[in-house]
Formats: sequence, structure tokens, C-alpha cells
Amino acid sequence: MRRTGQEVDQIKAFGKNKMILFDDIEPSEKIKLYDTNVKIKRSTVESFNPIYRSGNVLIPTFDRTEALSNEISYLYNSLQETKKNSYTMELGLKILSILEKTSKG
Repeated sequence: MRRTGQEVDQIKAFGKNKMILFDDIEPSEKIKLYDTNVKIKRSTVESFNPIYRSGNVLIPTFDRTEALSNEISYLYNSLQETKKNSYTMELGLKILSILEKTSKG
């Protein structure tokens, strides 16, 4: 993990054959999927020899707009329709309630 102040801006998760890297500061390549792993070969109890295997890197593309921005746009557009959707109204009230609670700290 890489830290800036007290915030973590990079998260790595390791699986059996792959590793995923999420980098919140990276503007265009936030997620990278590495085809890589490490095997530990133990010859004795005291020593071990890690064997590193590297492979391809996959950098997926995805919509970079913020999820909250998408939700607000959806809610706004739904409220502008002539036929009001009660589910959308209830969802909007829940979202506003959550935002109020989080802004109070």
C-alpha cells in the first residue's frame, strides 16, 4: 500500500495465479490485473527460495465517472419526467438521508 498522509491510495490483492492493483491516484489506469504469482520453495526450515512468475498485464477500460455523480444524474432525470416513479423518489430520499448523515461526520 502506498500512503499519502493518512490515506491509502493503492491497494493490492493477491490470488493463486493473479494479482490486482487498484491505484486511486492514477488518472487513467486505476485497475491493473497481473498474471503473476510467487511460489515458495522451502529446502529447509530456515531458508526458502521464492520463485517469481511474471506474465501479461490486463488494464480494463471502464466508465470513469463517479458512481455518486451517476446516481444524482439518474435521480435528477427521473424527477424531471412527467410520470413520477415512487421507487425513484424513495431511493432519492434514502440517498439524501445517507449524505446528510455522512456530512455530519
